[in-house]
Amino acid sequence: MVKNYIFLGPPGVGKGTLASLIQEEKNIKHISTGEIFRNEMKKKTKLGLEVKAIIESGDYVPDNITNEIVKNVLNSDEVKKRGFILDGYPRTVNQAEFLKENKINLDGVILLDASDKVIMERLLGRGLGRADDDPKIISTRLDVYNKKTKPLINFYKAENLLVTINAEGTIEENYNRLIEAIN
Repeated sequence: MVKNYIFLGPPGVGKGTLASLIQEEKNIKHISTGEIFRNEMKKKTKLGLEVKAIIESGDYVPDNITNEIVKNVLNSDEVKKRGFILDGYPRTVNQAEFLKENKINLDGVILLDASDKVIMERLLGRGLGRADDDPKIISTRLDVYNKKTKPLINFYKAENLLVTINAEGTIEENYNRLIEAIN
């Protein structure tokens, strides 16, 4: 049976790591908007050059660009067959409303929750492997998350789709909590 999930949470909480593990176990397509953007930047496409400056400043890529990319991916045959985990989307209430308007069926929205302190330690522990893993940019990203993405918690609570998971444990602990929540 095809299942569709959104993984919600601050940067560095482990959405991508956990989505990759779930993708392997449950054969659900992991769709990471961050990964799509990083690939476009690597290829130096028009989109890649456009989003590079936005991402490096710590801000979000505008809804209209992100919505189109996600819509194209969700309409693919592979996603329709396997279901999906959206990681890094939606990030704003406008994006969530876009999904709803386009009648994208969701089985659950998993909020991976961790304190800013834990997030900061994790992101700094990645060893500045990415351009956005700088303390000032991390701080900006957390502020942007708190202003633009946190309202999604109430949006999906009202839709009766939100499940919160404590994501301050090890990858294995967080994975076990996640599997329990989606089963």
